[in-house]
Amino acid sequence: MAAPSRTIRSRRGLSLMEVAVAIAVTSIAGAALLTSLTAAVRTSTLLAQRQCASGLATQLLDEITRLPVDANAAAAPLGNRNGYTAVDHFDGWTATPPLDAYGRQIGSEEAVQIDATAARPLALRADTELMAKLTRSASVERVQQNGAGGWETVSDSIDTPYRRVTVVVSITEGTNVPKPLATQSRIVSEVTSAP
Repeated sequence: MAAPSRTIRSRRGLSLMEVAVAIAVTSIAGAALLTSLTAAVRTSTLLAQRQCASGLATQLLDEITRLPVDANAAAAPLGNRNGYTAVDHFDGWTATPPLDAYGRQIGSEEAVQIDATAARPLALRADTELMAKLTRSASVERVQQNGAGGWETVSDSIDTPYRRVTVVVSITEGTNVPKPLATQSRIVSEVTSAP
């Protein structure tokens, strides 16, 4: 007797098990992709904030270090920084949001022209929401060389021609705890003129 013939038909679809496996693999890959995308966005945001903070720190540090070191400087004048005449005037200075020497918020101040001022174009204005979260602060310390190639802080009673100027730019977000984004320091010296 002959075996019954079976006809083999070609399959035209997916089984339930294959569909379930495909959905599981796609879901896992999608979750990994979204996690990577979220991390990339956070990283790029933090990098942009740090770049902005670094520029703000450099700007203030340049402004401070172009002034002379004057051990006999009077107390810092009240008001805007444009009246500061010595490095020591900046000790303890802070501003939220960051301000220029004339007390105007950086990124929104008008552009000074030859005969007048003009409003800053909208495309060139800083993000006001970000700027409101930023704080710039400066400290000035008397320092002297420690003999090992470094510097050490000394008390105000010690007369030294050297100052360490440190500028910190920090951001305050959800926790209301400032988080430093950029810190820059320079050692400056009093230069006396020769007779």
